[in-house]
Amino acid sequence: MVSVWLILVLEFLLSYEQVVYALKQLQNEHFSIAFDIPPDDPFSGVAQEILTLAASYAKRIELFAKIHSLSAELSKGVLLEDVLSRAYQAFRTVIPYSRLACALISEDGASLQLVWAHSSNPGNMRLTKGFQAALANSSLLQILADGEPRIINDLAVYLKRKPDSTSTRLMLAEGIRSSLTCPLVVDGKPVGFLFFSSKRRNTYQGAHLDSFKRIAQLISIYIDKSRLYQDIHDQNRTLQSTQEDLRQKSMHDTLTGLYNRGAILDLVQNAIHQAALDETRVGIMMIDVDYFKRVNDIFGHLAGDEALRNVAHAIRSAVRDYDRVGRYGGEEFLLLLSAPSDAAVDAIAARIHEKVGEIAPLPATRPVHLSVSIGIAVKAARDVDIDQLIEAADNALYRAKEAGRGCSIRHDG
Repeated sequence: MVSVWLILVLEFLLSYEQVVYALKQLQNEHFSIAFDIPPDDPFSGVAQEILTLAASYAKRIELFAKIHSLSAELSKGVLLEDVLSRAYQAFRTVIPYSRLACALISEDGASLQLVWAHSSNPGNMRLTKGFQAALANSSLLQILADGEPRIINDLAVYLKRKPDSTSTRLMLAEGIRSSLTCPLVVDGKPVGFLFFSSKRRNTYQGAHLDSFKRIAQLISIYIDKSRLYQDIHDQNRTLQSTQEDLRQKSMHDTLTGLYNRGAILDLVQNAIHQAALDETRVGIMMIDVDYFKRVNDIFGHLAGDEALRNVAHAIRSAVRDYDRVGRYGGEEFLLLLSAPSDAAVDAIAARIHEKVGEIAPLPATRPVHLSVSIGIAVKAARDVDIDQLIEAADNALYRAKEAGRGCSIRHDG
């Protein structure tokens, strides 16, 4: 009798020691626990609870580790597109999905816009970036009110209950069958939603809601940060675009759209410098509209302005893409020639006369036809500066005027 009692005591103590050891293992965050306790042992129930607790702790620690890893990955993104692209790749270790999308709430809270979406089958996407929907009477408002993720494990059944849901209809057309919608909240303010979608029914389980909430909280922070960076980025781009517009306007003549005097002279100076380095020639043409004062006197300044625009267009259409044309002043234009061979220079001058001659004559008792005189200067860049080059072209232009106008003369020497 005594021996039986001793055996029972020993079994009790052994089970007790296993339980105590297991609890110490839990305290030290060691979750690989095993018991050698028979089902009829008084400690069997306790042992089972400890095993359940250990498994729960292990999953929680694993989730924390994954969330930490996700946070590290998301922190590498700056702009919204980058953050969400990283999220698409990173979340696969935590949540199953075939499609991930993000929609943000408008500033007035009245509507929702899809700002990003990616799918394992991008060619079949129907619900794409830019899709908008009003929030009024939307089932999404209940998600915001509850602050809890929503699971729909059969979208076909859901559509029967909500036949007016355009987004659900589009997702079903993509082959999506279940969805998880997580609210995105920053400092207590709803900013949007993250939509996880799967091609399989019953993909998402309510037991995982805590994990989904933690992930949504994490990405909310990074999306909010990325939106701030995105706003700054967009403002910088707008500023740069405005600055470029102002720069272009400062370089161009408002009447003709050609380079203005300062800009074309800068281009000539740069061309002389580069040609000197390359030991090549540089060439320009000074082009003057013949009898332009008569045009203004007879037809008025508005007609004169139109004539200058027509001449500018004619010159542009006659030159090569890589030649540069500017309005030098009044009715005078300056053409910078790239790689000016003698044959090319002669051909360009001939085309300019031809194109200007095609301009419709100004109506009068005797129609006035427009023409131009051209002075050409082509020099070895090492032997000339900008003032000398312009003076040479001006002298040639003067000789063209003296020769009866409507012709081209090249500077000798």
